[in-house]
Amino acid sequence: MVLSLINAGLSNASFTGQFPVSLSWMDVFTGLSNASHTQFSKFGSSHSSNSAQHQSVSVNEQLEEKWYASPEEINEGVCTILSKIYSLGVLFFELLCQFESERAHAAAMLDLCHRIFPPTFLSENLKEAGFCLRLLHPEPSLRPTTRYYKLFIGAKCEALESYN
Repeated sequence: MVLSLINAGLSNASFTGQFPVSLSWMDVFTGLSNASHTQFSKFGSSHSSNSAQHQSVSVNEQLEEKWYASPEEINEGVCTILSKIYSLGVLFFELLCQFESERAHAAAMLDLCHRIFPPTFLSENLKEAGFCLRLLHPEPSLRPTTRYYKLFIGAKCEALESYN
């Protein structure tokens, strides 16, 4: 489902020639984002006030922004299509990886900026891990292009459709 949505978005962007540079992946997947914020706000004391819960969500929003930001966004403040490709790699990782706790999730996300994956993710998702590594390359020019995405994701969607 997620691959189909991304493929459709890339097809439309390729057709129109307009890429949503200012759109964050968290904006695209607001349903996932809201679910994770709800889960994060429950982290800690169950008797916390509304302001403490709001503060927890705010801190987690800041963490997510940092996790999804590419190295060039952090260092130079520049956001390009290749920056969004980096963010897509983070999103794929987060969707595919299972975490035992919020603490394990946060630790894995911090390691991700150094392209370090949890051992279980590597053993369970070898091909996907390789794909994520390409997306998370620190050098923007060495990340795959949207054309590559379209071909890769299109092939995956066709394979899934033929399997069903």
